[in-house]
Order: sequence, then C-alpha cells, then structure tokens
Amino acid sequence: TPNSPSLRAPACVYARGSRVGICDTFEYKIALYAESGSAISPAGSITGPRPAGGGFNEPFGAAFGRDGSLYVTDMFNHRVQKFSPSGVFEREWGGFGTAPTSFTFPRGITVNGSGQVVVTDSENDRISFFTPTGSLVKSIRAQGNRTGWPHQTAIGPDGTLWLADTYKNRVLHLTASGSVLGNFDGGGQINTPRGIAVDSSGMIYVANSGRNSVEKYTPSGTRVATLAGPGTGTTQVRLPWNLTIAPGTGGTDWLYIADGNNNRVVVMTTTATCPLTGLTDRWR
Repeated sequence: TPNSPSLRAPACVYARGSRVGICDTFEYKIALYAESGSAISPAGSITGPRPAGGGFNEPFGAAFGRDGSLYVTDMFNHRVQKFSPSGVFEREWGGFGTAPTSFTFPRGITVNGSGQVVVTDSENDRISFFTPTGSLVKSIRAQGNRTGWPHQTAIGPDGTLWLADTYKNRVLHLTASGSVLGNFDGGGQINTPRGIAVDSSGMIYVANSGRNSVEKYTPSGTRVATLAGPGTGTTQVRLPWNLTIAPGTGGTDWLYIADGNNNRVVVMTTTATCPLTGLTDRWR
C-alpha cells in the first residue's frame, strides 16, 4: 500500500518509466508513486477545489510528456494544466465553452509520438491536439459518426486513435485526421466503456464500466480474455475508469486499472488474468 491517504474514486492512472501517477479525483489531487508503490511528492496536492493554477476540481485524466512534464485534465475547471517533471505548476489553457480552444468537461488526455497533447473534450464531441505550450494544432470529430461523451483516447503503435465511445457502447477506431476506420461493440457486450489502452502489438484493452470488467480484444474486435470481472477481490473491479499500459521490470507490459468504486489501482500483466506476484497490486 502506498504511503499516502486512502484513494477516493481514482479516475485515472498513468505511467512513464519508473513513475506512476493517480488522479485521486475526489481528493482533488494528483499523487505520484514509484513503480513499487512508494509515494513520491504529489502534484497539486490540495484540500479542496480551487480555481488557481495548480489546484484541481476533480482531475480526471493525466499523461506524461516526452520530457517528463505532466498534463492534467482538470474536468470541472474545464482546462488542462501542465506541471514540470518535479511537479511545479507551469501553465494552463482552456476554459468553459465551445470555442476551439475551450473545453466542456474534458476527460481523457494522452501525448502522441509527435509530443502533441491530445485531449478528449467529451461534451463538445471532439478530440483536440495541442502543442506542449497549449497552442491548438487541430480538432477532429469522428466523421459521420457522432460520439457519445467519449472518455479516454489511446494511440496505437501505427499512430491511429482508439476511442472509448462511452454512451454509444462501442470502441471507435480513427485515423489521426478523424476518418473512421471501424468500430466494435464486443458482440453487444461492451457497456459504457470509459477506459481504453493499446499495447505495443496493437491489442486493445477496454474498461467495460457498465459490466464492471476489463476486457482484451484484437484490433478487429474479437474478445481474447476477461482480465478482471465484477467484485472486490484481487482479480475484480467495480466501475473501472482509465487504463494505462507501460513497460514494467524485466520488459513485461503492465496494465494499470483505475478501479473507481473500489477506491484503488489494480496492476496486472497484459497476458495474465491475475495481479502480479510480489507487486503492490491493490494501491489504496
């Protein structure tokens, strides 16, 4: 267990190198940990929501940039915040609205191979790309396919986008310009997907929140395995949110699950159906 207060409804988990971060959403902070689960100084650690830079009102997504900078979607402040690798606030951008540089309840965030910050602007039904300093590069929508409050976006090894299209109960596959390459619903089994991740071989992992499970799929939508089912046990989840895949010790890919209603993070390999032996697999 990390050396920190208990987590409350963690909405996201993200990793880079030996660092792992958690959006401790209802505690209004981002907590940073070593790969082993030992606490590192948190970014934006506060006791309640604040409008000023560095404070959060339900942080919902976070990602590391290529230089180690940290980007956070500050959902109820309708903005993105950027922190230095050491957790010092640097800048923010956005604001409530429908203008191209505004957000309405932004959720997912990731950084692509070009270093651009990719934001899932959920209620505005778009995915926006920014430079690391917050200048808008482009915004895309799924052409001819209106999305339903998408939560998380993942970038495949070929640079295409995979979207957890939450209230359409599907996974949507897009080119970098927004053209639809395909979609799948897991044979009708995908229900309110909130998190998505893609491993280095292109396999897709879905936080199937409406069914309290985490599923692994081929890119064509064939289910490979259920990695976590409903419940409170070590191989179970309740309302899983964000997913992240990162190389772990020994080169094995590790899957991090923000297990929202169990108030914890679960860690497992991408090929196993149980948490890793010897790892702090239930961070609370």
